[in-house]
Amino acid sequence: MILTVYLLLSFSLPNAYCNESWRTEFEETCAKAPDAMALSCDELQALIGRCDRLQRVIEQRDETVRKVYLKRLQMCKNLYIYVLEVKKSETAEMTRQRVEVEMKNRISIIQLFGLLPLANLF
Repeated sequence: MILTVYLLLSFSLPNAYCNESWRTEFEETCAKAPDAMALSCDELQALIGRCDRLQRVIEQRDETVRKVYLKRLQMCKNLYIYVLEVKKSETAEMTRQRVEVEMKNRISIIQLFGLLPLANLF
């Protein structure tokens, strides 16, 4: 029963995109590009996934539509990927800096209480 429902849905979903509803999703997906830096990493990942799904749908369109929309979609996707990578690297750098500051603070506290001689640090 579940397999039957799954198969019916898997065959009917591509047909739902045969009309122009994919354009609405395309516009909604690419409309967020100007605000990409304000989006969370999860939102960016979701948009990248939507771009991948839209790409498969657009590839089935006629040549002119395919060329125009695939190019635009790829530009949106590339922007989302770039922003995601920047956010991840910034997060990693911020984490490294926090750990470094925390270690310096702990060493300062240990030195303050005389538990670690200065000579051992160098």
